[in-house]
Amino acid sequence: MAIMNNHTLIRWFTALLAVMAIMPDPVQAGQAKILSSDDRIVKIGAGVDRGVRVGMLAEIYRQSAPLIHPITGENLGNPKVKIARIEVTKVGVVTAEAAFVEHY
Repeated sequence: MAIMNNHTLIRWFTALLAVMAIMPDPVQAGQAKILSSDDRIVKIGAGVDRGVRVGMLAEIYRQSAPLIHPITGENLGNPKVKIARIEVTKVGVVTAEAAFVEHY
């Protein structure tokens, strides 16, 4: 099995259910889909219309499959795995671009 670098993982997760938590402050926290990414830039599906501003920090999460209790069968939720932190560099009306700050 080939080892993937962080950028390859980011692109792969983008094709899945990667979501992003926009964190201007706890009151305005929300989610946006990742539209595309390369080694340096991420394009997200939120812009001025959703309160995104240049300089905002955000974290990208991969949402995993449901966690099922092995004995009771109870659905314990869908854990989110943090994979990167980004900073918004350009904002449009309904989209924004951000640069990677940190990879996890």
